[in-house]
Amino acid sequence: MLRAAQLGRCPGVLRIGGIRLGVTGLSRAGKTVFITSSVANLLNRGRMPQLLAASEGRIQPSFLQPQPDYTLARFDYEANLDSLLRPAPQWPEGTQSINQLRLSFRLAPQGIFAAMAPPKTLHLDIVDYPGEWLLDLGLLDLTFDQWSERALQAADGRAQAKAYRFKLTAVDGAKPFDDVTASELAKAYAAYLIAAHMLLPGDLAGSPEFNFSPLPAGAGDRRSLRAEMRRRFEAYKEKF
Repeated sequence: MLRAAQLGRCPGVLRIGGIRLGVTGLSRAGKTVFITSSVANLLNRGRMPQLLAASEGRIQPSFLQPQPDYTLARFDYEANLDSLLRPAPQWPEGTQSINQLRLSFRLAPQGIFAAMAPPKTLHLDIVDYPGEWLLDLGLLDLTFDQWSERALQAADGRAQAKAYRFKLTAVDGAKPFDDVTASELAKAYAAYLIAAHMLLPGDLAGSPEFNFSPLPAGAGDRRSLRAEMRRRFEAYKEKF
């Protein structure tokens, strides 16, 4: 993670033109508060005397820019700051999906030709990424059957998985696919993961590629419940 103080000491900062900074961590780790307070301090650098570039006058104005990536939600800096600065402060809403904020710095030119050179702009794109999604990296190298075996072993004996395991006893993965059965099974599995703090669906909540669950090993043709769950599992990996 690039610290604010390092920003002013980076010798190549004028040549880069932009820095993309990812901030991630599990739920309630403090990502939203960290980003909000960091941006507030960078916009009001009088509270950051150790930021060398600011103390030497190399950073001129700093300001928020329009969202650079229209496919991502904007980090709601203003609402989060308002929550923290209320007479009765409140903890901001946690990260539910990937969002981004662009903070730009006007940098004074340096060197012997500084007087003739125009100021340069450095964009700092801060990306807030739900850490729970990183837990799914292990899925990329697994088949559906391999993942199912591990997931069912992990659920075995967990109180949060009791309802899901009960539904699973009445399901035969080799039978023809039934959307209602698949949906109920996936919802029960998701409820278990949420209760166990292992799931944060974000923008994928309710989407077909997220509507799957592990099944015990067995047979089944291409029209079976198991085949459809396998397809959704692969679609989720592709989306992820």
